[in-house]
Amino acid sequence: MALHLIKLCVGPATIADLEARQARFREEALRDGREADPFHVTRTLPKRHREIAGQGSIYWVIRGTLSCRQAITAIEPLTGADGIPRCRLVFDPRPCSGPGRSSPSACSPPPPPGTAC
Repeated sequence: MALHLIKLCVGPATIADLEARQARFREEALRDGREADPFHVTRTLPKRHREIAGQGSIYWVIRGTLSCRQAITAIEPLTGADGIPRCRLVFDPRPCSGPGRSSPSACSPPPPPGTAC
């Protein structure tokens, strides 16, 4: 069974804003010759990361509402420039909205277990 993460999305006010931010980061990465997959760096490696990567999703909470999800394609441990261990969550390129929500995305995700998303 896949495990999922729920994360607050700080900055973007809408799913379209999240998509635009990730597109901007992708363009910058391609221009600089870096890997262009969308990602998020967090301080803690999930204990059950092997059950999440490639199977689970991150559910983004935008302005207090569980708004969309992105499939997590990889979870990579890394060390920041400050020497502190961190974790890079790598996502599918396009966030998906849930049923009944407006978004430019065309897919409809399954809700996390135990929720009425």
